[in-house]
Amino acid sequence: MVTTIKLDNDVADFFQERSKSQSRSIDQVANDVLRREIDKQTVREKAEEHLRRHSFSSDYAPGVDRTNFNRVYDQMEIDAYIEKHPSS
Repeated sequence: MVTTIKLDNDVADFFQERSKSQSRSIDQVANDVLRREIDKQTVREKAEEHLRRHSFSSDYAPGVDRTNFNRVYDQMEIDAYIEKHPSS
């Protein structure tokens, strides 16, 4: 695909210097640089997605741990039993 883009002078100078030092065309150098940047951005986005917290709606108040309910219920049963059957 052929596309014309307008580069700032410092960017154009970078591509020209890099193409001369590597004995490659400006097109090859530009494609390699852009491809590397795209790859870095893709990796960064995947990492950010992995680390992103996803919210959800809940009937419970913030900070309530639903996974603790059975443990709390068990402790309440133990406490009730101890109240009914005090040790001598």
